Amino acid sequence: MRDVLSKRALYPLMVLVLMASVLAGCQAAPSRSAPASDDWSRGVRTGTACINSRVAMVVDEDGQGVHLLWAAEDEAEQQILRYAHLDAGGKPIAEGDVDVAGVRPNQPELVLDASGGLHATWIARDGEIYRLYHALLDASGRLTAEPALISPPDVPAHSHTSISSPDGHIEVFWGAIEGPEPGLYHARIAADGSLLRPSQPLGMVGFDPSAARARDGSLHLVWKGIPDTGRQSINYGVWDAASDAVTGAHEIVAFGVPTGLSSHRPALGIAQGRAYVFWALERRGGGLAPPSAESSYVSFPLGNPQEAGSPRDVVIPEENRPTYRTVSSAYHVNGLASAEGASASTFVYLPSAVTSEQDQLATAFAVQISGRTKSIVQVVLALWADGEMVGYQIAGQTDSISLRPSLKVDTEGDLHLNWIDTAGFGRYAVYYAATTPEARQNLNRLGADDVMAALFGVAWGLAQAASFFPIALVWFFPPLVVLALYAFIRAEDSLERVGSRVMLAVGGLLYIASKYVFRPNWLSALPLPRGTPAGLANALLYLAPLLITGIAVVLTWLFVRRRPYVSLLPTFGVFAVSDALLTLLVYVPGILAE
Repeated sequence: MRDVLSKRALYPLMVLVLMASVLAGCQAAPSRSAPASDDWSRGVRTGTACINSRVAMVVDEDGQGVHLLWAAEDEAEQQILRYAHLDAGGKPIAEGDVDVAGVRPNQPELVLDASGGLHATWIARDGEIYRLYHALLDASGRLTAEPALISPPDVPAHSHTSISSPDGHIEVFWGAIEGPEPGLYHARIAADGSLLRPSQPLGMVGFDPSAARARDGSLHLVWKGIPDTGRQSINYGVWDAASDAVTGAHEIVAFGVPTGLSSHRPALGIAQGRAYVFWALERRGGGLAPPSAESSYVSFPLGNPQEAGSPRDVVIPEENRPTYRTVSSAYHVNGLASAEGASASTFVYLPSAVTSEQDQLATAFAVQISGRTKSIVQVVLALWADGEMVGYQIAGQTDSISLRPSLKVDTEGDLHLNWIDTAGFGRYAVYYAATTPEARQNLNRLGADDVMAALFGVAWGLAQAASFFPIALVWFFPPLVVLALYAFIRAEDSLERVGSRVMLAVGGLLYIASKYVFRPNWLSALPLPRGTPAGLANALLYLAPLLITGIAVVLTWLFVRRRPYVSLLPTFGVFAVSDALLTLLVYVPGILAE
């Protein structure tokens, strides 16, 4: 009979584990990410991309909305461009597919001209060659005219960037690494979408250009030189609109690119009259070398790249719960962590920078953040001034790998961020977050999806705790041996006897001692809310197991108080099992979430 009852007691647990497993397998990608910091809204999922590429984003001049454009798939699984217009709170105003020219469009860019016109540029295949296109969009993402070809018919376009000039035109810089005349090209587009200056070679070998605009209206460029015999260079120059040429071209760094090493597009930012150039090198692994990625940078006064000096590492630690200090910044960012004296994460790459001059430079990186049981790449914000990093904060927090961050700033000093999350083979979730009050108010409030996530979390947490229960068996062993010997030698089990009560207390103390002696490393770290004072955190670290034990004592008392006969071993079993399950429920979900 006792065996039957024991089996019946296991049925609810088995059902709970099965339900949690089914829910885990069926759970869709969340519509909003978890809160990353007090300064940022939660990320809202705006759609799904089909390639690992940066999402184009531009912010309305008044900061009351953003426009997004990315490569996606239609119902026929054909690659297209998808558009979304969000208001200041992150709510969709308009969304839909863009009827663009070419096959497999990718690398979209968005630029607003001085009159608010929305210009899109992209690269797509036409026959056997990739070409660069332009189109003017309305606020709903519809084409106002047929897309126009920018690149020459015989020159394959590889990469490009677009930026508005003070006179309201759109300056397009693009690179070709093949064809009759590889190198950098330039084209100019008017506010009405007409081509003012057809694509012309700039007489420089290079590709992967990036541009930024200084407060005086001058445009500054960085680009990669075409690799030659394993050598890669990064170059800087100033755009002279009067002569339609790049002046002061200067190689600021060069490095080897052996097999297995890839370099990403450099990023350029400007703050307080200083240029910052960032680049990243990624090792895909192979042989005995594990995968890794590091970012480097140089900083110099605008127009004086010869003062750049030697490259410096971008140091962002992998700490998943950094300590933020209150700061005053050029943006609506109030909490930053210091990286001084720390070691850089194994992955710090895919840099992005705001492209207009500010009092401080805001950048975003994809950084591998490590907890106790897992590591995951997340989006991190870093601020810079006087050639140095001011501090950093985690800006996006999801359960998947976050890649390709893109960062913009509006006239109010609020930051706008988008990135993509891995969401299965050939699928990437597109997320958007901001520091605007409207976005934080709208996206941070609790909703029905949060309730469902909480219910799932409870069920899944119970299943996780149950699955870790064998770990706790080592805590049971010493007190059970002592209590069993006592019951065998004294031949008494009733708690009506003083000796049994004393031994119950002895067994409880032995169990507590076993928890402290035979505890895994994760038991020494308690998941606490961000910002908990260090002194309180250290105290709770040691008090938490005792508080859990106190609850287990209360549960045991409730179990025995109304029973006519209470024996030693079952009572101890109720106490120990209650304490073990409570301990696992408190620690395990948070540990696995890290």
